[in-house]
Amino acid sequence: MKLWSLFVARRLFLLIFLLAAGLPGRAQDQAAPESEKARQLTERVDQLYQLFVSGDWRKVEPYVAEESQDIWLAQAKGTI
Repeated sequence: MKLWSLFVARRLFLLIFLLAAGLPGRAQDQAAPESEKARQLTERVDQLYQLFVSGDWRKVEPYVAEESQDIWLAQAKGTI
């Protein structure tokens, strides 16, 4: 019985080790698309901020949701 439990313990350790060794590679694969999304969002925010700084209000309109267009157009605007 002792030999059997040692065999099971070794198999369980090997299984856990192999699973743990495979996890970091998968985490990096999933992080890459997220970093791409973050980069795209950062670029979009930077573009919108530059439009606010320059006061190009007509160029801001594509960033405004369709249901908020009337509110955006009626709002008083000033540069940052």
